[in-house]
Order: sequence, then structure tokens, then C-alpha cells
Amino acid sequence: MSDDAASDQPTAVWLLNMGGPDRIEAVQPFLQNLLGDYKLIRFAVPWLQPVFAWIISRYRTPKVAPAYASMGGASPQLAIVDDQVEALQRRLGPSFRVSPVLRYWGPSAKDAAAKLQPGQPVVLLSLYPQASDTTTGSSIEDARLALTGHSGPLHVIESYPADPLYIDALCETIDQALEGLSEPHILFSAHGLPKRYIADGDPYLAEIQATVAAASARFEQPKHLSFQSRVGLEEWLEPNTIDKVVELGAAGVKELVVVPVAFTSDHIETLVEIGEEIREEAEAAGVVTFSRADAVNARPTFIEALARLVLQKVDPSTSSRSEGAEGA
Repeated sequence: MSDDAASDQPTAVWLLNMGGPDRIEAVQPFLQNLLGDYKLIRFAVPWLQPVFAWIISRYRTPKVAPAYASMGGASPQLAIVDDQVEALQRRLGPSFRVSPVLRYWGPSAKDAAAKLQPGQPVVLLSLYPQASDTTTGSSIEDARLALTGHSGPLHVIESYPADPLYIDALCETIDQALEGLSEPHILFSAHGLPKRYIADGDPYLAEIQATVAAASARFEQPKHLSFQSRVGLEEWLEPNTIDKVVELGAAGVKELVVVPVAFTSDHIETLVEIGEEIREEAEAAGVVTFSRADAVNARPTFIEALARLVLQKVDPSTSSRSEGAEGA
């Protein structure tokens, strides 16, 4: 293919996310893939990790599968990412081809790479707003491996923790969750991470704090930060979300809005962990009105944020010219 022909190729935009099982039978292999990723979960004996991943995934599946069954038998994230892909494709227009690339269940980076033409430009766009080596780093490393030998330009958007449009979208979800409340507290709940990862230089905590600071500046209500999904015995970032909601309830807080600040699509950790398990703990502690903010999902403001990030990365001069692509 000539250089001119290559330049005519639409820019491929890969939306990177964790993914989830698309049916109940996929829960165990999905968990095995997730537990087998050393960047995400660092086993003490790395060469034994595949064995432990196999064992633990079989132990965890009977506990996790009912939660997926309650959500229709699959992870809601899959449909939401498809919605994000479709909305971003409409916004960017025919000069781009947007695809989902999911780390632990298909479609994978290898699937997306197989559809590329020689010389076709690629943008890796993380759907994790705050960078971490465990999530963003793993997805980008996997995508780069799939692109081995590909001759086209590569652009990487690793994070955007305080991007104004992303913060606008996040605050829209908070505004909706606050409706009808008189004296609420706002609790930003981020996915947890072992403290040693942060000590080793992972940027996640600093980027979470940047997002929370940017969003918090727009609200007068009392605000807090906590971390959910702790597993294992080692020390994780604190406070734990369950501990925090119990503390707030004991302190007399009656209205609580929990914001899933690290997630851009609703899935098991927002709908079940926050929406059911953490809600039960909060209500048992005395919280009368518990409100869960939605993830930003395919909210138009978030899609606009993603579009601007892509356009500015590929060619900053196209940002203003791209307005006519909306709806194409």
C-alpha cells in the first residue's frame, strides 16, 4: 500500500476497558483471565499465578455468578461500551473507526488488530479516567503487543482525571443523584488498590485525588473519599467504603450519595457492590436515603470529552473543524 493510500485510512480508535462475561458460562473463564494478569494482581509466586487463577476462579464463580444472573446473565458493561462506541463514532464521523477492546473478554486487542489495514493510524483511548499500571497499563501493554509489526502511527491517551468535559459529565451524574435531598453527604468511592502499588510509583491515588478535587469544587455539600472492592490480606488504600458509610451513619448522616468515581460504565461493582451491598450497610448504620450516582456511561458530555481527547491527540488543529462531524 502506498503512503497516500495509507493516509486515506480512517483512524482506528480503540476504547480500552476491562470487559466482563457475556453469559453465565463465561464467568469462570473471565475470572481466570482477570486473576491471571500479573499487572492487575501480583501473586507472590508469579510462575504459579496461572494455577492459582484457575483454582480461585472456580472457587469464586458460584459466589459471583448469581450477581451476573441478577443483571440479566451478562455484564452490563458490554452493552454500555457498545453504546459508547456508537456515540463516539457518530461524533467523530467517517474519518474514524471506533471499536471496543476489552482486556479479559472479547472483543480483544488481537481481534481489533486483525481488522486493521497496513499503515492505518490507531488511537488507544483508555476508559479508565485515572491511570494505574494495574488497569490502564495492562490494557495498553496488551494493545501494543497486538499491534506488533503494525506500520501505522500510534497515539495513546492514558488518562484524563481532571479533563473539564469529563468532570462536567461526572458532575451531571452527581446533580441527578442529589435531586430531592436536603442535607446529603457526597461519598466518592473509587476502586481500591494495595498500598504497596502506590509506594512503588503507581499514579492511581494522585489521579483519583485530582478527579475528586475537581468535582468537589463544584459542590457545597460535605464530601468524602473511600475505596471499595478490597480483597486479600495486605493493606489497601483507606478508608474502605463499607467502613466509611458505617462511620457516616453512626455520625448521624441521613442522606448519602455514593459516586463511583473510578468507573465510566455501570457494572457489577456499581450496580451490585454499591447499589445493593454498600446500600444495605449504610441503611443498617442509620442512613435513611441512599442514592447511587450513575457512571458516566454514554452520557453526551462524556462522549464529547472522549471526542475532544481523540481529536486533540491526533491533530490539535482539527478540534475546531470537527464540529461538523457530529451526527455524521
